[in-house]
Amino acid sequence: MDTPPTNFESESPIHDAYSKAVMLAAEKVGPAVVNLCTNSYKISAKGYFILNAPQKGYGSGLLIHPDGFILTNEHVIEGAEKIHATLSDGRRFQARLVGTDPMTDLALLKIEGSGFPYAPPAYTAPVNVGQLVVAIGNPLGFQWTVTAGVVSAVHRTLVIGPGIHLSHLIQTDAAINPGNSGGPLVNSKQEVIGITTMMIRGAQGIGFAIALSEVRSVIEQLMNDGHVLRPFLGISGHGLLLDESESLLVGAEKGVLVLEVQPQSPAHMAGIQAMDVILSAKGKPVESMKELSSIIQNAKVGEKILLDILRGSKKILLEVILKDKGLPRKKPKPF
Repeated sequence: MDTPPTNFESESPIHDAYSKAVMLAAEKVGPAVVNLCTNSYKISAKGYFILNAPQKGYGSGLLIHPDGFILTNEHVIEGAEKIHATLSDGRRFQARLVGTDPMTDLALLKIEGSGFPYAPPAYTAPVNVGQLVVAIGNPLGFQWTVTAGVVSAVHRTLVIGPGIHLSHLIQTDAAINPGNSGGPLVNSKQEVIGITTMMIRGAQGIGFAIALSEVRSVIEQLMNDGHVLRPFLGISGHGLLLDESESLLVGAEKGVLVLEVQPQSPAHMAGIQAMDVILSAKGKPVESMKELSSIIQNAKVGEKILLDILRGSKKILLEVILKDKGLPRKKPKPF
């Protein structure tokens, strides 16, 4: 059984600052990384026989709580009948699925016990282009592999299925391969800022991680409730640059022009109309649907939020009560 190296500190004086940063990140977070093995069953026909053949899958996960909560990707455990988690000290556990959120490609697992090594998400840690990052995972079966690189870009968006896209992704050139999925992306302060999720096949140095700063509500809901309620506003629109007279009138230069309001949606119930311009939400200026959607998604179902609206030549304030979007949810299986 491969295990992550330890005791880097005693060797670090001979290394440069870059090497020391990578080693310290691996030393602190490495013990919280788990190797996930999934078993599913695929029915196939072979002549006169029907085979129910077991299919194995592999991935990574991160213990985010000492009571055995493991964060990973939804695609790592999708369709699994059984999930086993192997810790860095060699202990092996059968994991229970707590809940999933396909919209963010996240899943939460639980193993029985307490006092496990863990690395909590650094929700408020800054992520800047060019900063050092370290990925830890189990690519292609090579357990507890450490790779390093930089943040290549932030706020990337990728379409992963019909009506499903991952947004606010961190792009990195740290090597990410199949099996890394679900492992942590760590900064030079040994803080977990992302969960690696995918790479571009055939490319070199183009991998992606889910920015934990954008999914705090998702993780907390999975841990507390086992499912995610997803608030929505119920409008379509696009960013708008205000002209000089409008800008002077409302004290803003940009906003979101409302093109359509969904009937019986929170926006409709609050009195938002087509051709309104949303200047800010929850006190934060907005200049695109992406920014507005991010504010809504980080709010809670049932929360009352205030929107600054420009309607014609008048600036008004509307209160919206957010509702659940009502997306279909997968029921966890009792492994």
